[in-house]
Amino acid sequence: MACFYCEYDRVTGSGRNVYKEKGKPACSLIPKSILADQVSGKYSVDTKPGKKPVIPGDLETQMVKNVMDLAKQGFGSSRRQMYGKAATVCSQLKLKNNFKVGVPGMDWLAGLRRRHPVLILRKPEKLATVRSRILNPIKVGRYFVDLYKYSKDLSRTEIWNMDEIGVGCKQRF
Repeated sequence: MACFYCEYDRVTGSGRNVYKEKGKPACSLIPKSILADQVSGKYSVDTKPGKKPVIPGDLETQMVKNVMDLAKQGFGSSRRQMYGKAATVCSQLKLKNNFKVGVPGMDWLAGLRRRHPVLILRKPEKLATVRSRILNPIKVGRYFVDLYKYSKDLSRTEIWNMDEIGVGCKQRF
């Protein structure tokens, strides 16, 4: 069975078809209906299969960027939180969607992960809010500048090292 392009070239006499060895066509065997749709212009060449995303690409990218920024500051996001954020965006912007009860499902999240492979969702770990506020690059940098200013006038015998083993970070009641 020859493919559509080979038959099209043979009928029109365009001479574009080049056969490989043993009389096999150079192009692969693609169904005639798909090729006819492409030739007739029914679908463009860069059409992607499947449904279009509910949230526009730029908003989706901004949402992923915000989640990544929060993760850098120590606030992880779970799947449930991502579902809630997507539902909020869709309701505030009045985007037409087919979510059940207005909340997206696992298939939406799978598509989001496929479009943004950088996004990694995990169960958020326990981290005190005070500790997460303190641990940002600006404050840590200031701490080391102050430490240098304080310790440059001290001798090595006056500087003590403290081991943090056994020091709890969370209060227990």
